[in-house]
Amino acid sequence: MEPKRERLVVRQGGAPVLLARVCRQLRIRRIVNAMVEWDPRQCKVSPGTLVVALILNMLVAREPLYTVKEFYRRRDLGLLFEEPVEVDALNDDALGRTLDRLAAIDLPQLVQSVGLSAVHLGEMEVRSVHADTTSVSVYGEFEPTVGDEKFVEAHPEKRLLKITHGHSKQRRPDLKQFISGLIVSKQGVPLMGTIGDGNLSDKVWNREMIESLERSFLDPRSVAYVVDSSLVTVKNLQRMDQSKVRFISRLPETFKAAGEVRAKAFVENRWQPIGRLARTRWNGAFYHAVSYRHELAGGTYRLTVVRSSSLDKRKEKKLERLIRTEQEAMKRAAKELMGQRFNCQADAEAALAAFQKAHEDALHTTRGLVVAYTEEKRPRGRPRKDAVYPKQTHYQVEIRLFAPSEEAKKAWLERESAFVLISNLPEDKWSDAALLEEYKGQTQVEQGFRVYKHPIVDDGIFLKSTRRVEAFAYVATLALMVAAFLEYRVRQELQKTETKKLRLLRGARVTDSPTSLALLEEIDYIPVLGSLTPEGYSRYADVADDLPEEHLEILRLAGFGPEIYFEPLVSN
Repeated sequence: MEPKRERLVVRQGGAPVLLARVCRQLRIRRIVNAMVEWDPRQCKVSPGTLVVALILNMLVAREPLYTVKEFYRRRDLGLLFEEPVEVDALNDDALGRTLDRLAAIDLPQLVQSVGLSAVHLGEMEVRSVHADTTSVSVYGEFEPTVGDEKFVEAHPEKRLLKITHGHSKQRRPDLKQFISGLIVSKQGVPLMGTIGDGNLSDKVWNREMIESLERSFLDPRSVAYVVDSSLVTVKNLQRMDQSKVRFISRLPETFKAAGEVRAKAFVENRWQPIGRLARTRWNGAFYHAVSYRHELAGGTYRLTVVRSSSLDKRKEKKLERLIRTEQEAMKRAAKELMGQRFNCQADAEAALAAFQKAHEDALHTTRGLVVAYTEEKRPRGRPRKDAVYPKQTHYQVEIRLFAPSEEAKKAWLERESAFVLISNLPEDKWSDAALLEEYKGQTQVEQGFRVYKHPIVDDGIFLKSTRRVEAFAYVATLALMVAAFLEYRVRQELQKTETKKLRLLRGARVTDSPTSLALLEEIDYIPVLGSLTPEGYSRYADVADDLPEEHLEILRLAGFGPEIYFEPLVSN
């Protein structure tokens, strides 16, 4: 009898194993399979599993579709998917067909369904949501293909994404683009998301999101919608007033009310100290605020003037440019006025007063006076020796221009360091400090777009089909949700520990706010150990004995243990 032959097998484990468990908890596979049309008898792998495959690849490797299969070739698929999967089934044709199936469904609703899972799973109290958009540049022309045209014929209720030139937030005006918009929780977890045309303006997007909020699982009457000044238009204010949508935004300078209440705040000088919101080694800016009730666009809103102690360097440069421009303009105006002759003193004084009135808000100061000039009015020709000529008096204005004083420049910088927030939130539940702190949390949604900062969007991934571009972009949004939820959960659990600090081996550092990227990089080298015998393949549980305490801590904070690296997922 031949002895039993056993061969040690080492496969890649790392971050995808942990991410797969998060995808399972968020029910991504189940939700996708329930929403798309597919025949289990015709598909080797379900669409939901293929979407999970794309998500794991996107967060770890960000490879083109045609190389996704190779990404999984040396991995233990039993630890990644909730159904039996052969690596050859993860080919680009299968992934492309999955994108086609996704394109036919209500993709914003897909994102919203996963967002609802995140809220329930994370036991989040959603008191506010933050919204923003970013542009995603692509290479190529992206004209509708024959397949796209057939898709529209088969689905007349759908329209193709318009990939075109627009305002590029990535500073690539030479490339076509589409717009990705997110609504995230205060903790930074995306709850809603849309993909829009490349020339979609933020004002129009906000109008659409107001309507989406009314139909979402969020209650717009109790959840504050926080967004930048692109929200504030007359139409959007009227729509939110009708729908009772609560919001916080920044009042654009194009509204006259912004200048009025800001000037009033400095005149009255009734600032209330808020303090520092950010604790950094530089201590952060110190804020003061004062609120007013003001009528705007047919409604009454709370306008909060906020003053910051941090004088932005950009404001100082703006002041320098303003002084130069103002000086040139006032010199031209003064030269033109001084070249005029007036027949009466009253006219000259009126012209001087008008000049000073026009420049009363200028940083430069002026000093002017009216001077009388008397001259003889002689006729043409040779004058007689005893001739007496009549005299005529005219008046001219003389103006001196003085540079801005240090006090004037300081006052201007103080005014520029102030901005105006607009909201309709009740003051008894939202203090000025709470209002400002919530608005400053807008950086959460900006960080949410970090997946788009990597080169995931190019010819190698997006092929040439616009319907697949849109579907893939929504998968990228799901990937954002997975990464953000992992980060949220680890941070929440970390706050329950005694030290509230996590030690990371990479970089030998300690942090109280680990990012998802740092977490995934930290555990990326955890292997999967197995044994291959004639009877089959089995995994070793010994991997847990060799894991550093730092890696075990990350798994624990994420809600798992080392068993995820030797216990396979089971399809329910």
